[in-house]
Amino acid sequence: MKEANQGASSSTNEEGKKPPPPQFSKRMKLTKKTCFKKPYIKIEFDSSLGFPGEGPKITFASANISGSVNDNKFYRSVKLMADDKIDVVALQELNVHRQNLQTVEAHKRTAQTLGYKLFFATTTEQRQTGGTAILVSQKLLPEGCTVSTVIRHPNGNSIRVRLNNPIIGMLHLWSIYAPADGTKRRDFFSKIAAHVTPNCVLMGDFNC
Repeated sequence: MKEANQGASSSTNEEGKKPPPPQFSKRMKLTKKTCFKKPYIKIEFDSSLGFPGEGPKITFASANISGSVNDNKFYRSVKLMADDKIDVVALQELNVHRQNLQTVEAHKRTAQTLGYKLFFATTTEQRQTGGTAILVSQKLLPEGCTVSTVIRHPNGNSIRVRLNNPIIGMLHLWSIYAPADGTKRRDFFSKIAAHVTPNCVLMGDFNC
């Protein structure tokens, strides 16, 4: 297993200047359990921003699971994330149709059992490949914290969730499954570009 870490050094806040933004470090590793890459992004808050100590750390992971119904794949995928203590999970290609309410509710119960709150964007056609989801750890939802769906793509190609935590502030979390066709992919990203702001975290399968 190989790991690569890249981070920025701590910076101090000078009087009269805008506080520095959260610092990011990225890590990529390949797990032998499921053979998909899990990109991690850790947000570490510097103590100079006024948070106690170094502040909270949030870990994000994204995975295309190529179907979530057969072989108990949804449970196994989310369980792996929970074991790795991932705070926010973005999943793509769940392949669940919007009329399959039984599967949607089963996935929500599974997520809750494993300590997550699930937000789902289903497909519009029975045999359509796609669908996206965001799972937020219950540990990020203390008293005073809210999380809600902002936008679901009509065909399930993306979902955006707003997380408002009194300590870390507001984050917009995206799970994206972009079209494979080049023209459709450009149109897709052109449309969502207007909704991307500095407090957004974009995760997913961009098919690039």
